[in-house]
Amino acid sequence: MTRSGPKTTPEVTRAGRQARIVAILSSAAVRSQSELAALLAGEGIDVTQATLSRDLEELGAVKLRGADGGVGVYVVPEDGSPVRGVSGGT
Repeated sequence: MTRSGPKTTPEVTRAGRQARIVAILSSAAVRSQSELAALLAGEGIDVTQATLSRDLEELGAVKLRGADGGVGVYVVPEDGSPVRGVSGGT
């Protein structure tokens, strides 16, 4: 006998969620937290903006602009060290 009803997704741990965030940011140019939340939701991981913001901070993720000054994208340092952006000119 099969159950019918709403499909439930197993709870994702913080470490599992953060691992997916790193994988997504490594493979896609994510420009906003809402875009990242939508990508996670597409994988069945529902997250609030507050949780996502905390996760990004814990991961050391920062939003960097390209050399052309275009729209910034989130990056996570590979070794876990903080990424330092360059501000101003010389």
